[in-house]
Amino acid sequence: MDNSEWKHHIKCMLGASLEKALPGLAREIDAGKSTKKMVRLKNWIVYSRLARARKTGDTASISDAHFDYWKSDVGNAFYDQFATRFNDWFLSHHKVIVDELQEIIQENSGFSRLVEIGCGDGQVLRYCQNHLSSLSEVVGLDINPTIIERNRKIAQNDSITYVHGNAVEWLKAHPKPGTIVLSYGGVLEYFSQQALRDLLALLAGSAPAMIALVEPIDPEADLESQEISHTFGQEKSFSHPHRRVLEQSGYEVRFEKEILLDGVRWMLMVGLHLGRTPREAR
Repeated sequence: MDNSEWKHHIKCMLGASLEKALPGLAREIDAGKSTKKMVRLKNWIVYSRLARARKTGDTASISDAHFDYWKSDVGNAFYDQFATRFNDWFLSHHKVIVDELQEIIQENSGFSRLVEIGCGDGQVLRYCQNHLSSLSEVVGLDINPTIIERNRKIAQNDSITYVHGNAVEWLKAHPKPGTIVLSYGGVLEYFSQQALRDLLALLAGSAPAMIALVEPIDPEADLESQEISHTFGQEKSFSHPHRRVLEQSGYEVRFEKEILLDGVRWMLMVGLHLGRTPREAR
């Protein structure tokens, strides 16, 4: 067993032991409660949960473990550590997705609501609000309650609504034709393929609908032949064959572009669903 394997083994054992010995910490993780206390211990618990899920190959459990991470104190540190990604990534390389959305909106009337899942600090959402016409409703969803509360305090005078909660549950409770769902910077990578299909089906149920995504994918993935999503990288998040999944869900892919940035292979894609019969999968 090399050094990295030994560290992995120790962290898994510590996390499992801590979850049993300190059930209050586990309950804080499950509830998304941010106390800013014993964050490293919580990190080990989440790490252990994810390792167990990967070992069983249960994709639903892998998604659940990732969601545990993002809604807890452990995930809070990401937003502070990568606060510059709006300038470094979005404005410099990814904002083309918004230009493409605007063109499609001009060609297809009726798109009035933008919903970003995993909105984080809200900077991308505010940019979209300022650069997309015809929007009468802008909503930011995130499972992390701390970042949502922070956004609400900052955005007291704008028209963006920030909501803490599960994206699928919120969309199910608030169906609306003309909805654009945005996923930026790595959100759908924590959805299993079935969860992604469920999201797309839910969105298409209130067509016309669009989904715009900027997501990391496995550098080694052959997207021409890949049919099933698989985990990759240190996080063991999901690399999806986005075009295949969108088309099988009845969406027309209107924009597709790959970008290699800071060692990450990014997929930029926009899918449009007008309520017609799904096309044959490629």
